[in-house]
Amino acid sequence: IEGRDISYAILPGADLKFYFLCNLNVAAKRRWKELKKISKRIKLSQVKKSLKIRNFNDKNRKHNPLIKLPDSIVIRTDILNKSQMIKKMSEEIELRLKQKYEFRNRKYK
Repeated sequence: IEGRDISYAILPGADLKFYFLCNLNVAAKRRWKELKKISKRIKLSQVKKSLKIRNFNDKNRKHNPLIKLPDSIVIRTDILNKSQMIKKMSEEIELRLKQKYEFRNRKYK
């Protein structure tokens, strides 16, 4: 499940939680490229301003503000492309599963 409040509002007991960080300039440029396919008039500055407002509002809203939980796995998406991000997430999932289940398997041997 993906969303800005999934890890603490919807599934706080999830075994794995990811928290994605992205530089505002990088995020705005990526979103702008997506939106340009729909509207050629959209300006990068508009997209950046919109993302900045959204991030501020999400972090400062009264109910379920966007927060990073202590057990969240932080992934910097501004330094990774999509395939690198998927690889990084897969590696983190595999590591956590090995840690959890190899420990259990050792107890029964």
